[in-house]
Amino acid sequence: MNLYYIKLFLFISICSFSQTRRDSIIKDSILLPINNRLLDNKNIYLKTYSILKKLDINNGYEKELHCKILEYSYLHNDSNNFKNDLTILVKEYGFKVDFLKGNESYY
Repeated sequence: MNLYYIKLFLFISICSFSQTRRDSIIKDSILLPINNRLLDNKNIYLKTYSILKKLDINNGYEKELHCKILEYSYLHNDSNNFKNDLTILVKEYGFKVDFLKGNESYY
């Protein structure tokens, strides 16, 4: 009987502490290439950006992620995405260029 309760407790613990699919996608497919500077490669950038756009459709606009990927949009001359993201960040989220670090390539 105790073994049953232990198994039940473990099952409930595993299910209640798991990440959502959105969190897993962000961690593995978007933040990993950003944090490891893999987006210097244009093919990886394009793949990551397309994943981010699909994530936006399903879960809403991820302003922090778009802000992080903005530098790479400029680096790869992806002017449409750069302009669209910067416009949304400024108009809807109050993004201010004054608060940038100054080492961004588009500053």
